[in-house]
Amino acid sequence: MHALATRLKRRGHDVAVYTSDLKTEFPMERLDGPHGEVDGVPVRRFRARSMPGTLHYVTYPAMRAALLADAADIYHAHSYGYPHTHLAARAARRHGKPFVYTPHFHPPYSTTGGRGRRALRSVYDAALGRRPFREADLVIAVSSAELQWMRPLIPLTTRTVVIPNGIDLKDFEGDGDGRRFRDRHGVHGPLLLYTGRLAANKRLDTVIRLLPDLIKEFPDLVFVAVGEDHAMGREWRDLADRLGVAGHVKFLGHVDRAELVEAYRACDAFVLPSDYEAFGIVLLEAMACGKPVVATRVGGVPDIVRHGETGLLVEFGDAEAMRRALTSLLGDHVARRELGGAARRAVGREFDWDAVVGRIEEEYRVLAGGR
Repeated sequence: MHALATRLKRRGHDVAVYTSDLKTEFPMERLDGPHGEVDGVPVRRFRARSMPGTLHYVTYPAMRAALLADAADIYHAHSYGYPHTHLAARAARRHGKPFVYTPHFHPPYSTTGGRGRRALRSVYDAALGRRPFREADLVIAVSSAELQWMRPLIPLTTRTVVIPNGIDLKDFEGDGDGRRFRDRHGVHGPLLLYTGRLAANKRLDTVIRLLPDLIKEFPDLVFVAVGEDHAMGREWRDLADRLGVAGHVKFLGHVDRAELVEAYRACDAFVLPSDYEAFGIVLLEAMACGKPVVATRVGGVPDIVRHGETGLLVEFGDAEAMRRALTSLLGDHVARRELGGAARRAVGREFDWDAVVGRIEEEYRVLAGGR
């Protein structure tokens, strides 16, 4: 959202973002200030509410009147299963303007939040899930796999296009070795890195369960996880304790952009063991820093990583394949350098945000009749 909104603003468009007042959804934590403008883009934040317990579902009642009252040339809603997508579609219909929908769709099995939330998801899918797809003038998928998952929900008459996410390559330029990051966190041997939310679908438990075997071959190995806790941190820490590898796992929480880039530069290999990814933008970040990646062959990941060329892909659930892939990279400096170099070149060619936003802007122009 930040990349799209700020770049459209720089290209001369008037952009406004409507969202909630939440900092995180799991657990629900509100921002500590109004944050009414972000890097020149006006942001209207509406108070979020939710049903109690495992029936968690975020709503923001005050957004409805604001969206219906404020006319725009294009209404673009993001994320499947949230009320603002329905509100944006209704506002577009009221004002006779195009509605664009980017679902960032996750299949039902990867739903975060426990049994109650999964039950709520099934009710939503049956009762409301198809509605934004029917009302959309354009559906943007971020990967070909995501589009295939959504196909049963999309009418044949609705136009679809695949436009990937991207990264700002300038954030990852340079050739630092990450030594300050290693010194700061006491890592002096092989460093295996994960970045992203500590959420159920990320399945860091599959890597933690491999650590007892990996440590036999790489005694100084440290697995570092960077990212906010979305309800899974305690469970994964407890697992590391039970397996006797807690000293080889570091959960750093959220870090600023500079330290994130340092973490990528410091690692020997990056791992993304998710059971599903609509896209996998953290893979692009690691690859832009010239790092080899090991990831599960799920969702949009194969659109990013070419097995044996820019990284290694394994089937989700195949622990032995994951162990072999990690061992092969951690033990082979030449392979890490070759895969990482190819990965960096591929990101530069295909996933720069300026090019991605240009593609979305062109879709807007077509829908708005050339304005």
